Order: sequence, then structure tokens, then C-alpha cells
Amino acid sequence: MSQISRPGVETRIFLYHRTQFDAWIAAHSRWWPRREDSSVWGTFDAQAASGRCTFSQVNQPHRHFAETLVASVFEQQGYVCWTCAKVFRKPGQAVRGFRGLNTRLVDSLLSSSLGLIPQVRYEAEYVANDVRLKNIDTVGFNPRRNRWLFAEAKKDHDPLHPEQEAALRFLQTILPPGSADIFVASVKLTL
Repeated sequence: MSQISRPGVETRIFLYHRTQFDAWIAAHSRWWPRREDSSVWGTFDAQAASGRCTFSQVNQPHRHFAETLVASVFEQQGYVCWTCAKVFRKPGQAVRGFRGLNTRLVDSLLSSSLGLIPQVRYEAEYVANDVRLKNIDTVGFNPRRNRWLFAEAKKDHDPLHPEQEAALRFLQTILPPGSADIFVASVKLTL
């Protein structure tokens, strides 16, 4: 993992090998459509078994590789990560099922560790200033360090959407200094 700078939003580079992505696609073909045996995911088995990460709920095998790769890197560093929690959602939008459970858990952890829930601040901005933000791909919390991470994962040439960059910048303005790493995770193929 290396870092490059972008005015206001840090970019960290995460490299992957073609064999890792090929294994992801092969795992999806063994997993879909029953979605029962997490062991087919190999190096991502822990993320699949945890219930905190999103693995395609439709037959789209290319989805979620980048954010799951970022989550796996940070889980090796002591973080607990989610790719299925909605830190930002349209006000009044119900979040159900395992995504709702994970969203409520992350909101509760944010409240107890930082004294705020980003969604509450977003709702005020949404109403007052018509602010529109996209959800964050990967959220992580390291309980030993009381430190958060918020990463928007971009694979290869996938561009950063303005509402995604705005979400990262919004977090930078509302979270206490030094409480979180907030960055674009640029997931790149290496030779």
C-alpha cells in the first residue's frame, strides 16, 4: 500500500495480482446462487463468514472485490471492517436485513466512540442545504486504538464520483481530528 495526494482527500494505493481477481471470479461461480459456503472465497473467507461484508446478492461476479480487498488488509491490522453498513443514506430511508443490522451497529459504535453519528449530521445538511452524499464503501474500527477508517474503493480506472468525494470531505469536517483515516482506496492491478 502506498499513498498519493489529492487536494483535501488522501489516496492510498492497494495492489492486487491478476490471480487474486481470477480466484475471486472463480469463488463467485462456486458460491452463486446458493450463497451458503463462505469457504469458497479462500483468502476472503473471513470477510464472507463475518456477515459484515457485501458479496454480490445478484449474479455479478465482478462486484465488491475492491472494497473487500481493502477491508481484508485493514482487518489484518486489527480493524473490524464493514462493506455493508450504510454510513450515509437518504433521510427516512429504511435499511433492513443484514445491512440494517450492520448499519445500526456502526452507528452505535460511532456514537459511543466519537460522540456523533455522521448520518444525523448529514440529515441536517440534506434538509438545510440540499447536500447529497453517497455511502462509503469500506468502514473500519480498531477498538484497541479507538480509531476509524472510511475508504471509497476504486478499482483500476473506476472514477471517483463527486458525491463520493463529497462524502469523504464531509467526514473530514465533522469527525474529531485524529480519530479516523479518510481516503480513496485506489485498487490497482500489478504485473
